[in-house]
Amino acid sequence: MSNYFKHFPKVDYRFGNNESTVEFQDIGAYIDIVDQVKEYSIFYEAYNIQNGQRPDQVSIELYDSPNYYWTFFLLNDTLRTGDWPISDADVYSKTKEYYPHTAFTTPGTSVLKESIINDNGRFWFPTGEVIQLASDIHFVVGSWVYFSNSKAVGKILKIDQEIGLVTTNAVGINVRDQVVESIDEFSALKILGLGEFTADGPKPEFDPIYKRAEMTVHKIYDQWDSPHHYENPVTKEWIYPKIDERPPWSIDQNSVTTRQSVSYVQRVVETNDLQKVISVIKKDNIVNIVNEFNKLIKEKR
Repeated sequence: MSNYFKHFPKVDYRFGNNESTVEFQDIGAYIDIVDQVKEYSIFYEAYNIQNGQRPDQVSIELYDSPNYYWTFFLLNDTLRTGDWPISDADVYSKTKEYYPHTAFTTPGTSVLKESIINDNGRFWFPTGEVIQLASDIHFVVGSWVYFSNSKAVGKILKIDQEIGLVTTNAVGINVRDQVVESIDEFSALKILGLGEFTADGPKPEFDPIYKRAEMTVHKIYDQWDSPHHYENPVTKEWIYPKIDERPPWSIDQNSVTTRQSVSYVQRVVETNDLQKVISVIKKDNIVNIVNEFNKLIKEKR
């Protein structure tokens, strides 16, 4: 167990459904002495984590011991609530792991559809009624969507209404997909060969029964490379696409440029670089502060 928990008080803890309890460190115990150190700059200094450096390696470099790495996490809120910086070589692979889906920009509006039935089947046509995406009950997180060109099907995972960005787990979308339609769950499962249709396998040729609304697809992205936000390249202020002043308040995706776009991977790189600059307790003070921390922890026993 980490040296950080060595002096923590012990409590009887029951793991899972076990009837008996086990004596275990009370990891919920907390002493604010390190927080108090933050108030006095004479006790700490800035340190720039080098590419690929681990916490224990930083501790050895600063204090000739790997045992003080935990003070970095207590002294720095960004590390306490987030993660230790990842190596530059891993940034892209990690970002693709975090954001593996597909995203596309839209005008922030949708068109309602209606159907007619004749001897040849059911056909869906746009009604011409355009509504704001935020008001359309057919396109919400969890809705099934269908890309007729690629015949890709998936669910909406996220909608950023401010920039008109929709994220979906549909696989196989291509640049020729210019329209996305809202479809019923029965049709989605049949096309994918899921649920009650698992034994039948995928049926990509199946035409969805219900297509109650559609959206125009402006541009398709890998999620990791899609816009996280837009900003002024000089001032770094966030900016947003222009919105029509009249209903249905369409988003002009051409009012923002690639130069103004900050992708998810760029955002991860920037955040990761910011986390490399941390505060560390000065070497002359580390032993006294850690001893005081351990003393107060012991007093909680």
